[in-house]
Amino acid sequence: MNKLSLLILPIFLFACGGGGGGEGGSSDTAIRIINAIIDLEPVSLQQDKDEGGIELSRQSFLGSSEYSSLNKGESIFRVFRLENLATPVSIQNFEVEEKTKYSILMYGNTSRLGVNAKLVADSFPEEIDSESTAIRVINSVVGVDNFTVSYGGSELFSNVEYSGVSSYKVITSLQANSTLLIRRKDTGRVIYSGAKALTPGKAMTFVVAGEDNLFVTAKEYTDS
Repeated sequence: MNKLSLLILPIFLFACGGGGGGEGGSSDTAIRIINAIIDLEPVSLQQDKDEGGIELSRQSFLGSSEYSSLNKGESIFRVFRLENLATPVSIQNFEVEEKTKYSILMYGNTSRLGVNAKLVADSFPEEIDSESTAIRVINSVVGVDNFTVSYGGSELFSNVEYSGVSSYKVITSLQANSTLLIRRKDTGRVIYSGAKALTPGKAMTFVVAGEDNLFVTAKEYTDS
Protein backbone atom coordinates (compact mmCIF):
# COMPACT_ATOMS: atom_id res chain seq x y z
CA MET A 1 0.00 0.00 0.00
CA ASN A 2 1.49 3.36 -1.02
CA LYS A 3 1.77 6.48 1.12
CA LEU A 4 -1.28 8.13 -0.46
CA SER A 5 -3.45 5.08 0.25
CA LEU A 6 -2.35 5.12 3.88
CA LEU A 7 -3.43 8.76 4.09
CA ILE A 8 -6.83 8.34 2.41
CA LEU A 9 -7.93 5.10 4.06
CA PRO A 10 -8.25 6.36 7.65
CA ILE A 11 -9.84 9.58 6.47
CA PHE A 12 -12.76 7.75 4.84
CA LEU A 13 -13.07 5.15 7.58
CA PHE A 14 -13.60 7.97 10.08
CA ALA A 15 -16.05 9.94 7.95
CA CYS A 16 -18.85 9.98 10.49
CA GLY A 17 -21.94 12.12 10.51
CA GLY A 18 -23.22 14.34 13.15
CA GLY A 19 -26.62 15.15 12.93
CA GLY A 20 -28.67 15.90 15.89
CA GLY A 21 -31.03 18.79 15.87
CA GLY A 22 -30.83 21.87 18.00
CA GLU A 23 -33.40 21.97 20.76
CA GLY A 24 -36.71 23.23 19.40
CA GLY A 25 -35.14 24.17 16.07
CA SER A 26 -36.71 23.85 12.65
CA SER A 27 -35.44 21.46 9.96
CA ASP A 28 -35.94 24.35 7.50
CA THR A 29 -33.57 26.46 9.63
CA ALA A 30 -30.36 24.49 9.94
CA ILE A 31 -26.58 24.35 9.67
CA ARG A 32 -23.96 21.79 8.69
CA ILE A 33 -20.20 21.64 8.33
CA ILE A 34 -18.42 20.54 5.14
CA ASN A 35 -14.86 19.42 5.86
CA ALA A 36 -13.17 19.70 2.47
CA ILE A 37 -9.57 19.57 3.77
CA ILE A 38 -8.00 16.24 2.85
CA ASP A 39 -5.35 16.22 5.59
CA LEU A 40 -7.50 17.62 8.40
CA GLU A 41 -8.55 15.27 11.17
CA PRO A 42 -12.23 15.26 12.22
CA VAL A 43 -13.62 18.59 13.35
CA SER A 44 -16.39 19.47 15.78
CA LEU A 45 -19.03 22.12 15.09
CA GLN A 46 -20.32 23.67 18.31
CA GLN A 47 -22.95 26.30 19.02
CA ASP A 48 -22.61 28.61 22.00
CA LYS A 49 -25.40 28.20 24.54
CA ASP A 50 -26.05 29.65 27.99
CA GLU A 51 -24.84 26.39 29.50
CA GLY A 52 -21.73 26.29 27.29
CA GLY A 53 -20.87 24.87 23.90
CA ILE A 54 -23.24 22.30 22.39
CA GLU A 55 -21.79 19.98 19.74
CA LEU A 56 -23.96 19.93 16.62
CA SER A 57 -21.84 17.83 14.29
CA ARG A 58 -18.52 16.01 13.98
CA GLN A 59 -17.13 15.56 10.47
CA SER A 60 -14.12 14.02 8.75
CA PHE A 61 -13.08 14.73 5.18
CA LEU A 62 -16.23 14.97 3.04
CA GLY A 63 -18.39 13.39 5.72
CA SER A 64 -22.16 13.36 6.14
CA SER A 65 -24.45 15.93 4.53
CA GLU A 66 -26.86 16.04 7.46
CA TYR A 67 -27.96 19.38 8.87
CA SER A 68 -28.53 20.28 12.52
CA SER A 69 -31.69 22.28 13.15
CA LEU A 70 -31.51 25.77 14.66
CA ASN A 71 -33.67 28.49 16.12
CA LYS A 72 -33.59 31.90 14.48
CA GLY A 73 -31.62 34.71 16.11
CA GLU A 74 -28.00 35.67 16.68
CA SER A 75 -25.71 32.71 17.30
CA ILE A 76 -22.02 31.94 17.60
CA PHE A 77 -20.64 28.78 15.99
CA ARG A 78 -17.13 27.48 16.64
CA VAL A 79 -15.20 24.78 14.80
CA PHE A 80 -12.57 22.80 16.71
CA ARG A 81 -10.03 20.18 15.74
CA LEU A 82 -10.71 17.14 17.90
CA GLU A 83 -7.10 17.10 19.04
CA ASN A 84 -7.52 20.62 20.44
CA LEU A 85 -10.96 21.44 21.84
CA ALA A 86 -9.61 24.52 23.61
CA THR A 87 -8.77 26.66 20.56
CA PRO A 88 -11.28 27.03 17.69
CA VAL A 89 -10.04 27.12 14.10
CA SER A 90 -13.13 29.08 13.04
CA ILE A 91 -15.65 31.35 14.75
CA GLN A 92 -18.82 32.39 12.90
CA ASN A 93 -21.09 34.95 14.57
CA PHE A 94 -24.22 35.78 12.59
CA GLU A 95 -27.98 36.23 12.67
CA VAL A 96 -29.71 32.95 11.87
CA GLU A 97 -32.66 33.70 9.59
CA GLU A 98 -35.84 31.65 9.71
CA LYS A 99 -36.24 29.02 6.99
CA THR A 100 -32.62 29.35 5.88
CA LYS A 101 -29.97 26.63 5.70
CA TYR A 102 -26.25 27.29 6.13
CA SER A 103 -23.01 25.43 5.45
CA ILE A 104 -19.63 26.17 7.02
CA LEU A 105 -17.04 25.20 4.41
CA MET A 106 -13.59 24.18 5.65
CA TYR A 107 -10.94 24.51 2.93
CA GLY A 108 -7.15 24.76 2.52
CA ASN A 109 -4.65 22.38 4.11
CA THR A 110 -2.78 21.98 7.38
CA SER A 111 0.55 23.21 5.98
CA ARG A 112 1.21 26.20 3.73
CA LEU A 113 -2.38 27.37 3.09
CA GLY A 114 -3.65 26.84 6.61
CA VAL A 115 -7.11 25.82 7.79
CA ASN A 116 -9.73 28.24 6.48
CA ALA A 117 -13.50 28.52 6.82
CA LYS A 118 -16.32 30.44 5.17
CA LEU A 119 -20.04 30.67 5.82
CA VAL A 120 -22.29 29.80 2.88
CA ALA A 121 -26.05 30.37 2.71
CA ASP A 122 -27.67 27.41 0.97
CA SER A 123 -30.15 29.53 -0.98
CA PHE A 124 -31.56 26.96 -3.40
CA PRO A 125 -34.68 27.50 -5.57
CA GLU A 126 -37.90 27.14 -3.58
CA GLU A 127 -39.66 25.05 -6.21
CA ILE A 128 -37.92 22.31 -8.21
CA ASP A 129 -40.14 20.08 -10.35
CA SER A 130 -40.04 16.30 -10.09
CA GLU A 131 -38.02 15.90 -13.29
CA SER A 132 -35.29 18.40 -12.41
CA THR A 133 -32.44 18.92 -9.94
CA ALA A 134 -30.80 22.17 -8.84
CA ILE A 135 -27.00 21.76 -8.84
CA ARG A 136 -24.16 23.90 -7.55
CA VAL A 137 -20.42 23.14 -7.25
CA ILE A 138 -17.73 24.08 -4.73
CA ASN A 139 -14.02 24.26 -5.65
CA SER A 140 -11.87 23.07 -2.75
CA VAL A 141 -9.01 21.60 -4.81
CA VAL A 142 -5.65 22.85 -3.56
CA GLY A 143 -3.55 24.02 -6.51
CA VAL A 144 -6.50 24.73 -8.84
CA ASP A 145 -7.37 28.42 -8.98
CA ASN A 146 -10.29 27.96 -11.38
CA PHE A 147 -12.09 25.04 -12.97
CA THR A 148 -14.93 24.35 -15.39
CA VAL A 149 -17.79 21.95 -14.74
CA SER A 150 -19.68 19.72 -17.18
CA TYR A 151 -22.38 17.16 -16.48
CA GLY A 152 -23.70 14.68 -19.02
CA GLY A 153 -21.65 16.34 -21.74
CA SER A 154 -23.06 19.84 -21.18
CA GLU A 155 -21.11 22.65 -19.56
CA LEU A 156 -22.77 23.89 -16.37
CA PHE A 157 -20.23 26.38 -15.07
CA SER A 158 -17.40 28.04 -16.99
CA ASN A 159 -15.44 29.30 -13.99
CA VAL A 160 -15.52 28.21 -10.33
CA GLU A 161 -12.75 29.84 -8.32
CA TYR A 162 -10.82 28.17 -5.52
CA SER A 163 -12.91 28.26 -2.32
CA GLY A 164 -15.73 29.56 -4.50
CA VAL A 165 -19.32 28.37 -4.60
CA SER A 166 -21.25 28.48 -7.86
CA SER A 167 -24.86 29.53 -8.10
CA TYR A 168 -27.52 26.84 -8.43
CA LYS A 169 -28.44 25.70 -11.92
CA VAL A 170 -31.61 23.68 -12.54
CA ILE A 171 -31.18 20.82 -15.03
CA THR A 172 -33.24 17.80 -16.05
CA SER A 173 -32.57 14.71 -13.93
CA LEU A 174 -34.21 12.10 -16.13
CA GLN A 175 -30.90 10.31 -16.64
CA ALA A 176 -30.08 8.09 -13.67
CA ASN A 177 -26.32 8.63 -13.91
CA SER A 178 -24.14 10.94 -15.96
CA THR A 179 -20.51 11.93 -15.83
CA LEU A 180 -19.39 14.91 -13.76
CA LEU A 181 -16.31 16.32 -15.50
CA ILE A 182 -14.00 18.89 -13.89
CA ARG A 183 -11.24 20.57 -15.91
CA ARG A 184 -8.62 23.12 -14.97
CA LYS A 185 -9.65 26.36 -16.66
CA ASP A 186 -6.08 27.39 -17.52
CA THR A 187 -4.98 24.18 -19.28
CA GLY A 188 -8.19 22.22 -19.88
CA ARG A 189 -6.69 19.19 -18.14
CA VAL A 190 -9.23 16.87 -16.54
CA ILE A 191 -8.75 16.69 -12.78
CA TYR A 192 -11.87 14.67 -11.96
CA SER A 193 -14.30 12.47 -13.89
CA GLY A 194 -16.93 10.25 -12.34
CA ALA A 195 -20.55 9.12 -12.65
CA LYS A 196 -22.89 11.00 -10.33
CA ALA A 197 -26.59 10.40 -9.80
CA LEU A 198 -29.04 13.25 -9.37
CA THR A 199 -32.00 13.23 -6.99
CA PRO A 200 -35.12 14.52 -8.80
CA GLY A 201 -36.90 17.41 -7.14
CA LYS A 202 -33.93 18.22 -4.89
CA ALA A 203 -31.12 20.77 -4.61
CA MET A 204 -27.64 19.26 -4.53
CA THR A 205 -24.08 20.48 -3.95
CA PHE A 206 -21.07 18.75 -5.47
CA VAL A 207 -17.93 19.44 -3.43
CA VAL A 208 -14.76 18.86 -5.46
CA ALA A 209 -11.83 18.53 -3.07
CA GLY A 210 -8.29 17.24 -2.66
CA GLU A 211 -4.98 18.37 -4.11
CA ASP A 212 -4.12 18.59 -7.80
CA ASN A 213 -1.66 15.95 -9.05
CA LEU A 214 -2.17 13.97 -5.84
CA PHE A 215 -5.81 13.06 -5.20
CA VAL A 216 -9.06 14.73 -6.30
CA THR A 217 -12.55 13.48 -5.52
CA ALA A 218 -16.12 14.77 -5.54
CA LYS A 219 -18.89 14.24 -2.99
CA GLU A 220 -22.57 14.99 -3.51
CA TYR A 221 -24.56 16.66 -0.73
CA THR A 222 -28.35 16.94 -0.64
CA ASP A 223 -29.39 20.46 0.33
CA SER A 224 -33.19 20.35 0.25
